Amino acid sequence: GEMWELDTASFSDVTIGLGRLLTLLHRCSEMPYQENEVRGDSPSGLFVTPAGEAHSFGIHMVDELFRRSGWRTLCEPNSQIHDVLALVSRESFHLLGIGLTTQTQVSFAKELIRQVRIASCNPHILVLVGGSLIIAHPEEALSMGADFTASDGRQAIAIAETVLYEHAHSH
Repeated sequence: GEMWELDTASFSDVTIGLGRLLTLLHRCSEMPYQENEVRGDSPSGLFVTPAGEAHSFGIHMVDELFRRSGWRTLCEPNSQIHDVLALVSRESFHLLGIGLTTQTQVSFAKELIRQVRIASCNPHILVLVGGSLIIAHPEEALSMGADFTASDGRQAIAIAETVLYEHAHSH
């Protein structure tokens, strides 16, 4: 990312580099691991980016971190609002994670969050927003209607699991 911004890496360099990173991520996700085993009662997360978003590596990485922490996950980059609504109305997800990279995606996120809160079969669905836009402007998260943001995937898991644990033990 920095090499792209400093103009020391060309578009092809970045494309090839990201392709290699995605290949590595997929290879890692196929490897057996000893962390928390995913069970039917494990928390579940749906991770999306807006339609037209060219950058999906970050959301795939966060999805993989949650999966390795014992979550059942579904990663759907490049999603339309109606696609996400169809998923959350059919399956009860504990968490919706939205990756955002540009200011132009804020209205998408606000509308998606508003509609998900109505359509979700889980009335207590947690909404996480992240990505380069949110890292640069974390205050945007709450104005969109999200429950929280995090600076990286591990922090997101810790916050989500804390909130879910507190919610489960407050009823």
